[in-house]
Amino acid sequence: MTAADGLGPVAEAVRKAFVDAEGRPVAVRVRRLDAADFRGRGRVVVPDAATVAELVPSQRVTGAVVVADEDATVLLHTDDPEGARLAPTAAGVDAATAELTGTVSRLRAEAGVVDALHSIGRRLTAQLERERTLAAELSRSMVPAAPRIPGLDLVTRYLPAATGSKVGGDWFDVLRLGSGATAFVIGDVVGHGVTAATVMGQVRTAIRSYALLELPPSKVLRNVSQLTSRFAEPSFVTCFYAVHEPADHSLTYANAGHLPAVLVHADGTPEQIGEALAQPLGVGAEFPQEKVAFPPETDLLLYTDGPVESRTRDLTLGIGGLLAALGGLRAGPDAGTAWDRLIHDLTGGSHDDDIALIHVRRRDGGAA
Repeated sequence: MTAADGLGPVAEAVRKAFVDAEGRPVAVRVRRLDAADFRGRGRVVVPDAATVAELVPSQRVTGAVVVADEDATVLLHTDDPEGARLAPTAAGVDAATAELTGTVSRLRAEAGVVDALHSIGRRLTAQLERERTLAAELSRSMVPAAPRIPGLDLVTRYLPAATGSKVGGDWFDVLRLGSGATAFVIGDVVGHGVTAATVMGQVRTAIRSYALLELPPSKVLRNVSQLTSRFAEPSFVTCFYAVHEPADHSLTYANAGHLPAVLVHADGTPEQIGEALAQPLGVGAEFPQEKVAFPPETDLLLYTDGPVESRTRDLTLGIGGLLAALGGLRAGPDAGTAWDRLIHDLTGGSHDDDIALIHVRRRDGGAA
């Protein structure tokens, strides 16, 4: 049997350790052994003289090593005088291969963990994408098209979060009331995903029901807050509710912890209204209402925080940028296109939260 016949990688490496004082290879003989006789003794073993005499009787042996690797258990031995140096060399090979074997085992184990984590990550990503799609579809189904209101030009927008899974909690509503008044509603459920979209649907339905009874804004929000506080899961909802009376050119409103609305006067000057009037729905108990003039050539804006706040945009700076840009919306003939451009400018074309808004412009002579 030649030196290389049937040798695995460890045995081949040990065979190359049989060298003379000048590092030249010496003749090596190979003998296959029963693996059971050496099981548990290590991958590289330097047998004692008695074991060598038993394995290769009637032969002169100056150096011998038993190697057990993936292919076979073999005895490598030589009768070269330099073979006596092999014992410390074999011990070094044994230590090196043991360390290598441990490293390979650890890397294989770590690779298995990484593969498992990647698999879990892929499943979670798919689950989050399904939830995001469901929440977006649920939210869209609950956001109505704005009705045509005589004397009012309306622009509404609902845009689900463009990045991540943060979708589901924002909504708006425009309601024609039996008295000829118009109710404007904007709101945001604290939280995201399917749960937030579901809460949003319940709150929106409740507000529509009380609004159609033509209760004043303070009572609408008070009643809905009581309902929200009784939901199975604790829910906090911000909401701005305003009613326009065309007969006296007025706007009556109440605010449950939402961003202030904005009036843009005929000269282009913006005025924030309703700031910090009350706590969110589900928390607050009283919701004071206020009344301001809403004459022709005046604009009203209700919006959620999506256009003005993100992980990289401060809310105060975002609101400042919005207020500074509102005057320019009055100059263009197409308010819808102007709003699309403004939203893109404010968010950089990528918003990580829902966007909802209502922009109302009172035309001259607009009686309902």
